[in-house]
Amino acid sequence: MVSTLIFSVLILAALGYLGREDAPRAGQVVEELIELSGRYGLPAFRGYAEVIRGWVSGELASADATIEALEGARGWRRAVRTALHWARDID
Repeated sequence: MVSTLIFSVLILAALGYLGREDAPRAGQVVEELIELSGRYGLPAFRGYAEVIRGWVSGELASADATIEALEGARGWRRAVRTALHWARDID
């Protein structure tokens, strides 16, 4: 099992570079994060990286679409947790 701490650190590094207006370095970190999140099957981190990639490249429509997809995934998870909670209460 892989620790997600490194993925969080990479997100913060990319945002830090972006905040310092160092888009090339932010882009390098984001590409590494996308590759690693694909390798280890962590789609949420890939989604976060895709948002940052959109900001780095100036493709704001792409970043907005990814944010909407992530928000939809959160809603789906919430619905599943609620359903599981109700199922436990029935037993």
